[in-house]
Amino acid sequence: MCMLKVVQVSWNWINESGGAAQSILNFSRVFNSTVISFTKKCGRPYLGSESTKQVHIPYNESAVNRYAYTRSHIKKQAEDLLVHADLIIIHGFYRYHFDWAVNIATKNKIPYWIIPHGSLDPFVFSYRTLAKKIWFIFRGNNGFASANRVVFATESERDKSNIPISPEKSIIVNWPVAPVNTECVSEAKMRVRSEHNIPIDAKVLLFIGRFHPMKRPIETINAVAGCNSDVVYLMMMGPDSDVLTAAECEKHCTNHGYKNICFIKPVYSQKKYEFYMAADAFISLSYRENFGYTVAEALSTGIPVILSPGNDLSKDVRLLNCGWLLLNDNLDDATKAIKAFIATPNKLLAEMGRRGQQWAHEELSFEMFNSKIRAAQLLKKS
Repeated sequence: MCMLKVVQVSWNWINESGGAAQSILNFSRVFNSTVISFTKKCGRPYLGSESTKQVHIPYNESAVNRYAYTRSHIKKQAEDLLVHADLIIIHGFYRYHFDWAVNIATKNKIPYWIIPHGSLDPFVFSYRTLAKKIWFIFRGNNGFASANRVVFATESERDKSNIPISPEKSIIVNWPVAPVNTECVSEAKMRVRSEHNIPIDAKVLLFIGRFHPMKRPIETINAVAGCNSDVVYLMMMGPDSDVLTAAECEKHCTNHGYKNICFIKPVYSQKKYEFYMAADAFISLSYRENFGYTVAEALSTGIPVILSPGNDLSKDVRLLNCGWLLLNDNLDDATKAIKAFIATPNKLLAEMGRRGQQWAHEELSFEMFNSKIRAAQLLKKS
């Protein structure tokens, strides 16, 4: 049987792109695909992608112009790859790479899939609303209408979609997360807490994510500070965004006299799991997480979670009793959940974590991801 020639097209396939970047690598593992990325910071391939054939086209953008790219001979090479594909998988939209890939696919009658990565969430339309509506009128509607598949990472992501996607065209596939070896939990806890001057008997929360208003790092700090507890510590790790930085969040803590907030330079690959194991629970008060790789990684590591309703995995784990799943974005309720976490004995926290871990191992395996994606590939276009 002939091998299907799959090419993925994305924007900014680098470590700082978080979960979307990891999902590209997962699709590459299924199809042994080539990845074409319009990349702002060329020269820094995504960790773990060294064996993946990839083409990075230099790309520049500003807040005003998201369609600017550096004209390059590399783009012509990428076009030659794309026209010979049997299937094109497009990650994200609202940018030039989407239009470019759709135009080539349409012209050459090549089937293509779209991976929204949360960009159809109503929250996304709460800012730059007019520009996005115009984009859909002139580009997006036709692009989605001609797509063979639209792949959502969770049921909630699909249900919240701001545009109608037919059931025959949409599929739900949880992104996979590898099982975590937690045999060295005690050693990791001792090492990380010692390095950051955190008492071994403290109750430690972990925030991992971009320092961006959507992720609500300032609100997370305020919710922890609202507990007025010397027992709870918050570890914060992630890359800066163009609108908020870790240094600005640290200054916020200094200005308000908040203590027990530790800022840690981002680490990637297996190293980051030491911080999951050093924590007693994971917290995300984000307005929007269409899947939430960090949430899935926390569950896979076996620690409870405190999640806002914007975390779409909340619906999947709501009945597991593996943490505190908030019903709104009110900071008082977040603080109450943190107080409940502080009051929960470590033995019960461990039991909550094990329930989430079992679910993650069963539902977020690469084998399940692979089988669902392969099944979607075999379905005829609706």
